[in-house]
Amino acid sequence: PNAHSSAIYSVAYSPDGSRIATVGDDGALRVWDASDLASPLVVGVDAHTSAIYSVSFSVDGCRLATVGDDRALRVWDAASDLSSPLMERATTSGIYS
Repeated sequence: PNAHSSAIYSVAYSPDGSRIATVGDDGALRVWDASDLASPLVVGVDAHTSAIYSVSFSVDGCRLATVGDDRALRVWDAASDLSSPLMERATTSGIYS
């Protein structure tokens, strides 16, 4: 239940190395505790309506950015439950960065 249901397309380490974010074909964003491999999932959310191609932490580790095939750029509070994005911007085509 914690894992992605299909291919993972992007992985990002937080600047302090304590968390790992993953995104993929299932449209989910998962944040993992890098120091606790026995029970690693911190939070997971269906972040996009289709595949997410990239995830990145901000330099200070406080924010996560996701982009995907649903033509959305979303910014998340990395310390929250990821229940809703802090910002969302629509584009005219999918983003593959």
